Parts: sequence; C-alpha cells; structure tokens
Amino acid sequence: MQRSEKKRHYADFQNIYSSPQFSVMLSPFFTSDEQIVMKSYLMVDAILTKKDLTTKLIVFLSFTFFLTEAPLGVIYLVKVFYRRNDPISILSTDFVIYFTLLVTVNSILHPIFCVFMSSQYRNTIRTMCGVTKKAKTPVKNKTSAVSVQGIQMT
Repeated sequence: MQRSEKKRHYADFQNIYSSPQFSVMLSPFFTSDEQIVMKSYLMVDAILTKKDLTTKLIVFLSFTFFLTEAPLGVIYLVKVFYRRNDPISILSTDFVIYFTLLVTVNSILHPIFCVFMSSQYRNTIRTMCGVTKKAKTPVKNKTSAVSVQGIQMT
C-alpha cells in the first residue's frame, strides 16, 4: 500500500462533521490575564509528572524548604517596622517559634524523602556506611523431564 492510499484509508474512518463527545471548558480563573494561571499550572505539571524521580525530589525539597523558610523572612521583615512592645511584634515572636519548629521538622524529614525517592542517595548512604549488597550466587540450570503421553505435535 502506498503512503497516499494509507492516508485515504484512515481518513475514511474519520467523521469530521460530528461533534466531539468530550471537551474541556476552562473557568475564567484559568483563562484570564493572558492565561497566567493555566500556563503556571502546565509548567508545574510538566515538571512534576514528566520528569524522573530525581527532578521530582529536587522540586519537592525546594518547595517544602520555601514553604517553611518564607514565613520566617516575612516575620523578620514585619518586626523591623514595629517596636518591641507592639502586639504585632509580640505575636510575630510566637510565630517565629512555630515556624522555626516547622523548619526543624522539615530538615529532619528531608533525608527520609531522599532515601525513598533517590536510588543514588540510597547507594551513597550504603557506601558511606560500608554496607554492600551480597553478590547473587549463580543458579545452575535445572532441567526436568516430564513424560507426557497422548500429545501429538504437528
């Protein structure tokens, strides 16, 4: 079959006059302002779902680091503009304690996420701890003979 015949053949099965069964209707939230929200979503989706685990690990660790550290930066910035005795300054001191705890927990969990998501990280930890994988012993081929009567191969 020639190439032009294939095109004609596949085109015979397409009904270009029928309406599609499914369509995507985006809310104005995704389509307003030159589709910034949709473009951002597609970019993040491409990074997280189309890459290997190492890229996901880096994005995940960066994102969690940003989420835990950014509020501390904002709090310290707010404290610059208020006196020590202002209620906002006193409240921000309490928030510093909570977010510092959150940063500590995040730092403790990062190596655990690395172990689960990165085989290179696991191998490095094994090497540092002196743990080596046991070499697999070769398995000899064991053949068995079965006698079957009444089967005829043609």
